[in-house]
Amino acid sequence: MCAITLNRSPAPRRVLLARPHRPRVETVNDRDGHLVNVWRASAQDPLQVARYAQGPVASIELWSRHDYLCSQRGALTVQLSADSRYYDAELAGLWVYCASTWVGSGFGSKPGLRPTPHVSHTGSGIHTNKRRGQLPRLLQDLQVRLHAVRILCGDWQDSLTTTILFGSGAPVGILLDPPYRQDRRDRRLYATDNAGAPAVRAWALQHGNDDRLRLALCGLDGEHQMPEGWSAHRWQARGGMVNTKHHGRGSGETRQEVVWFSPHCLQPA
Repeated sequence: MCAITLNRSPAPRRVLLARPHRPRVETVNDRDGHLVNVWRASAQDPLQVARYAQGPVASIELWSRHDYLCSQRGALTVQLSADSRYYDAELAGLWVYCASTWVGSGFGSKPGLRPTPHVSHTGSGIHTNKRRGQLPRLLQDLQVRLHAVRILCGDWQDSLTTTILFGSGAPVGILLDPPYRQDRRDRRLYATDNAGAPAVRAWALQHGNDDRLRLALCGLDGEHQMPEGWSAHRWQARGGMVNTKHHGRGSGETRQEVVWFSPHCLQPA
């Protein structure tokens, strides 16, 4: 089984790192370069990355660190591309902190977003009780975890060529998590915004009956009308980035998220 992750956030973090087991091949699309920077910095200077990743779960910390990450995105990608030795330990640490604290979509997309940080249960990512005080080791584990992942940097369709999809000869699982449709959320949510959801849905419909592919398309309830044979998994989410208004506050409304699975996805027992 091979896996490809393409999601609305420029940083394909949670789906990749939360996998219960490794596929034969993993491919992600890291359009802004932050994932490559985390890999380089964690390999070269994990102690410095850990220093910048530390901090309590706090709204203001999350907002300010995330704004700075977004402001540096363009320059970071250029520098990473120009010099294979370059890395920024500060940005890597801020990314790890924010990725562990962020709730909802929109992570890394644009400054000015003001979500409530992850405060449920015993914490998320590096903030969980059992992981506190273990940052240097965790960063080394993260560098090892990313070593075998194929990290592309480009448009989502660049990750879906015939060679990438079928070169290994194994079935391919693909997570498609495009931006919510513009009429279902704040139009100023993303730094680079377009009508991407319909195009992603069209690609999924075109390839959904290929028995070599197992597709998962994410969206809001009623956003995508999928044909017979596709199954839907629904779950409730309160607030989050889909409800973000121009002033940065969530509406507090409860929404229903859906993941549509293509006909050849395996059904749980």
